[in-house]
Amino acid sequence: MNTQAGPEPLVRPCLDYGRSFVCTLGPENAPRFWVESRCRITDGAGRHSVEYYQCGSCKSEHTFAPRDLFMDPNYDFLPIFSEDTLIVFRRHAWCGEGYRHHALSVGRWDDSGETDPRFQYREVREMKGHPVWGGMVPCLREATVRPLANAADIDEAHRAGLPVLAQTLIRDAATGHEAVLEYPVKTMNLRAAEGLWQVDTGPLMLPDLSQPPERWAQTCRLAFIAFNTWDWADCVIEQPTPILRDGEEIAWVYHYSGLLHLETRNVLLAQELD
Repeated sequence: MNTQAGPEPLVRPCLDYGRSFVCTLGPENAPRFWVESRCRITDGAGRHSVEYYQCGSCKSEHTFAPRDLFMDPNYDFLPIFSEDTLIVFRRHAWCGEGYRHHALSVGRWDDSGETDPRFQYREVREMKGHPVWGGMVPCLREATVRPLANAADIDEAHRAGLPVLAQTLIRDAATGHEAVLEYPVKTMNLRAAEGLWQVDTGPLMLPDLSQPPERWAQTCRLAFIAFNTWDWADCVIEQPTPILRDGEEIAWVYHYSGLLHLETRNVLLAQELD
């Protein structure tokens, strides 16, 4: 295991994930979403850069209804924002092609053969002029951080009750596209006496850097990440996953089941509290 010190932060300033939000601007409903991670992607020529903010999940709801606020059937709702784009992941109880069977069962299948967007797993649309939310403004706060070089540093941050942030750089060799993922470490394993540590956290936005910039939003995925060294990471990706009974497929669900190993640069940072 590589126990040498990780590098300085890959991007600055770092976000304070306890106090950073995306605020929307709709006249009838202007929800605020808590930022859980961000992803900054730069093209191979270094001329085009996009920053995405992955926000916390909620559940499908009848907004401002007098009662019975949760939809039935219900689904997970996770938004990701950039300046121009809104990506929404909707996870229903089980999946089909565009949630076709589920959409049919509740009478929301239109004559054009397209499902209602509420039954798509990943919906991408322009953020500016959004018919409900109007647009968005990042309401971000910066974090003061210091690098964590080894298990002893991590142990010290743990004992002090400090938040720990991670930054991970990934790169596609063919396109030259790069992304820096930044996220709070919600779970970390530690065996300080032996110099062992391991991050396991998520969800976060994982881009497909083999794609051109105009396809980054349409091809991103949700993933959890784990690493215990500075130069690689493993991801488990949410994807359609069969449920088997006696070797026979009986249903499909969206589940974190796709395993991916990445060559990366990883950084761990302790956030100093005000």
